[in-house]
Amino acid sequence: MAEEEQEENWPEFFENNRLIPVHPNRRKSGSHSKASVPFCLVLKSVIGISPPQVYDVVSQDIEFQLRLTLYDAAYKCFFGSTWLGPFFPSSGKENGRHKIVFEETVYLYSSLHDITCVGVVEVIGEVNGQSFGCGWTLIRIFDRLSELSETTSGQSTPKSIPLYHGSPAGLLCISETIEESSSLLPIEACTLSFVLQIHPPLEKVFHLIPENAIMSGDDFVPGILEPQPDGSGIVDILKKPRLAKTTPSFVNKLSIMLYPSVEEFEDELQQTFNQDRLHRNNIIPDDGLQISIVERRLKVSVHNGWTYVSEPHIVYLEPEYEGGKSGRKSPASQSSLRGKILSLALRSRLELKELVHHPLFAIIFELEYVLSEPFAQPLIETKRKKPSLSGSLMRSQNQTVTVKWALWLPFEGGSPEERETSLELTGGCEGFPGDKLVFAKKLLQPPGKKAPKSGGVVKFLFTQQRRRGSSLRSSTQGSQMLGVPTSPGLPFPGPFDNARGMFGSVNNTPGGGYQGMLLTPGVASRPPLPPGNR
Repeated sequence: MAEEEQEENWPEFFENNRLIPVHPNRRKSGSHSKASVPFCLVLKSVIGISPPQVYDVVSQDIEFQLRLTLYDAAYKCFFGSTWLGPFFPSSGKENGRHKIVFEETVYLYSSLHDITCVGVVEVIGEVNGQSFGCGWTLIRIFDRLSELSETTSGQSTPKSIPLYHGSPAGLLCISETIEESSSLLPIEACTLSFVLQIHPPLEKVFHLIPENAIMSGDDFVPGILEPQPDGSGIVDILKKPRLAKTTPSFVNKLSIMLYPSVEEFEDELQQTFNQDRLHRNNIIPDDGLQISIVERRLKVSVHNGWTYVSEPHIVYLEPEYEGGKSGRKSPASQSSLRGKILSLALRSRLELKELVHHPLFAIIFELEYVLSEPFAQPLIETKRKKPSLSGSLMRSQNQTVTVKWALWLPFEGGSPEERETSLELTGGCEGFPGDKLVFAKKLLQPPGKKAPKSGGVVKFLFTQQRRRGSSLRSSTQGSQMLGVPTSPGLPFPGPFDNARGMFGSVNNTPGGGYQGMLLTPGVASRPPLPPGNR
């Protein structure tokens, strides 16, 4: 299975592993910000399964599969990923009912700790390529966590729960407590046997797999070494996970050029956001205030195709002028230098300790602008004077905007010890691994000029340091780092978390959180399935 996964390119691998985020209200309330708990769930067997009567089959023709997903009963939406197990033949038949022994082990971790979030198991039958539901049930994964035993002390006694008629899609019409609903029709003498335990070894690889992802031991995760098969030929990378060694690397001499120039791009950016401010606040006529640029910075992250493997590195970018001059002056004070900025440069060396020598480990570059949006009191109209802004002191709020991004696979073509690299910057969210919006407006083209292929270029020198891999826990330290409020894999919703503007990742919250993406009804109303099964 690992060989099949490695044949995929990075965009395909990433898209196949994307998760549906938790409901926005849970991100706002911070209910998922508690300590994460690692789980091991063993789905042992199902007894009493009877295929629908419309399928006239014999025991040898039918196979069964288990599917597991997560459901939020409080907000009535599915989230995370859906695990699809292999197909198994019937282990026996009595009175027209099948018994199937699965013994499938799955792993996940979560910080939700909410009894209203449950695991939903569905039994699927297949005959001659035709699939049909045979029943479903739910497991209260987060109920009585303190009573769960650990896998390190051995497997606990299995529990049995009844299966119900119909489809788990019916959960959208049922309120808590689900098990007490009169809408549920248990299947007579049909049960699922399972074992749920805490799995402490999984904590070692929290940074390599996303939260709420349901995974089995034969999944392919870059950064986790594949062990030798056990006596029964089973490979389980998560039972006792082993980390691959890191490859400490450096990004030097980084510079960014924007089309058609840094000044023209920034002027257009400010005008666009100012127009959006006037429209959003219904300010007519123009109040004469302008949005200004506070900081230019670059966020550099490492992604393994599943998730970001550490907190991002955030560095300041300095303008580089004609004649080789540079400076850290405030962008708002550079009006006298208009037309002379050649590029935005990083003067320090950026160290990436979390990189693993693997073709699916990617470096993500995100160009961010911190904008200052002024605001004042409403217009006051008097008898003697025309409407004017009240108060002599203007206030402002800062917004962080992602305007361009680029992705690079440093080990895709081998093992470069030193390489000068040039990447095209792009805008918009298509293919972007972060759960936030990205500025995507295309600038107007001067007459007679062709449109550029990209919105800019980032150039840098990539080097490696040959030494023993260091701990990922220390990889977020460094003099070039800024404080990061959240992990890029766990975005928080912001005031502009919708598609009405031409920008994204806007943050005017005191804590500086990142925006999330709203759940659409079509996605939130059904269990998420891998692309090949949708």
